[in-house]
Amino acid sequence: MAVTLAGCSREQARTPPQPAGPVKVTVQLDDVPRAELAGFYQALAKGYYQRAGLDVELRATGPETDVAALVANGEADFGVGRSDDIMVRASMGLPLQMVAASRQHDPLSLLVHAKNPVRKLSDLKSHTVLAKAGQAWIGWVQKRQRVTFELKPPGAGLAAFWAGTDAIQAGYVTSDGAKSQGPRAELRAIALSDESYDAYHAIFCRGDFALRNPPVVKAFLQATLLGWSDFLENDPMPAFELMQKRNPALTLAELDYARGELIIGPWIRGDAAKGEYLGDLSRERLGMELDVLLELGVITDPISLNAVATRDYLTRVTP
Repeated sequence: MAVTLAGCSREQARTPPQPAGPVKVTVQLDDVPRAELAGFYQALAKGYYQRAGLDVELRATGPETDVAALVANGEADFGVGRSDDIMVRASMGLPLQMVAASRQHDPLSLLVHAKNPVRKLSDLKSHTVLAKAGQAWIGWVQKRQRVTFELKPPGAGLAAFWAGTDAIQAGYVTSDGAKSQGPRAELRAIALSDESYDAYHAIFCRGDFALRNPPVVKAFLQATLLGWSDFLENDPMPAFELMQKRNPALTLAELDYARGELIIGPWIRGDAAKGEYLGDLSRERLGMELDVLLELGVITDPISLNAVATRDYLTRVTP
């Protein structure tokens, strides 16, 4: 596309205007600081955002925070969340667009005590699950497995889970497993991805924000993916120290355990044999995910895949 620049000399045309200072960017994360979000904290701690000309604020969240609404309302520039949830909210009219994956496979799992008879999703009938209401995976499980179960708010951490041997709680197989390494080594995890429900954990923004600010979106994604690559390949302590400062409940043992799980598993970088790589969003995979949500009635109004996801701002980062 040809662009005509009026009212400027050739020298001015060759030299793009320099910003007065770093561009302020707010990022609404979907959890408290934890290893599954470490790439963002590594990028901040190592100065990748700053070198990209960005002044990034990472905002942690509580269990009831509506990340999608905050981004849609313009209270945050970027948000992160599961791709299925973003599709559902987009089908409800929120102008959201996924621009990259922060995790190729989301390690969301149902945590159960070792002696609990629940061993697969179809066993959940009539049980109580500690999980945030309104998530797309809940509708998928209930409709695909033809089961009903009661939902209760999880509260903070795993306190409610450990309070009863029949408790079942949504959590992360990558980090919550660390809490089973000591005297409480009585925990099993049923990963949703093992039951053919495999969502991305995506970075998203308003579609019109991306159209108005492509350099900002590209710079933010590049710096974030550099943060992830650096965290997985090199010294993780910059992210660890920043996360522990903001979330003192984190222990180094928990962070080390989770990082090891993120490295050996396909969670962040995906499976190279399948063509997956850090940050990528596969149109084919997203299309299949959307088809399932429509088939089961989790989404009732069809949406355009092009509107809800794009790779236009993504630059591949290699270690």
